[in-house]
Amino acid sequence: EQEGLTVADGSLENLFTGESTVTVAPAAEAEELSIPITLEEPTEMSEISITSPSTDGAVQAGTAQVETEDGQILNVDFDVSAPTGTHAISRTAGANVVTIDLGMKVPVKKVTITVSKVEGQTGDKPEFATVTQIEFLKDIVSNAVAEDTQVKNLAATAGDEEVTLIWD
Repeated sequence: EQEGLTVADGSLENLFTGESTVTVAPAAEAEELSIPITLEEPTEMSEISITSPSTDGAVQAGTAQVETEDGQILNVDFDVSAPTGTHAISRTAGANVVTIDLGMKVPVKKVTITVSKVEGQTGDKPEFATVTQIEFLKDIVSNAVAEDTQVKNLAATAGDEEVTLIWD
């Protein structure tokens, strides 16, 4: 949907292919930068991933409002910064990836991503955001694989003020 949204560069269809970047801005009358996405059919997902190039306009923080098939509304805040004391690198060179964890797998019919902070911009609302791809992730680990929680072949080797553990 393009309500309240201006496409400054690229095509909205490219948000889901990752083929090229799309630069979006709030429409003149809009109070915030929101990207509304209505799905043709309810789609099961547990996470939403937003990929931006590591440049000015990269999505840093905001809120995802998710409407489920049964009409439930989930509001999930997201932020790209790592927790205090944690240092991480991007899983894709030159890209900034924000993952929004919905906390469970749910059938979703609409997602509205409201961006509150982007790289290189200050002020009350972002002037623009650049996005390479938006993905809806269902399973990181397939439900078809049975969990084996039993630790096997555990061996411990004592060292100087340390212990080395090896297991299957």
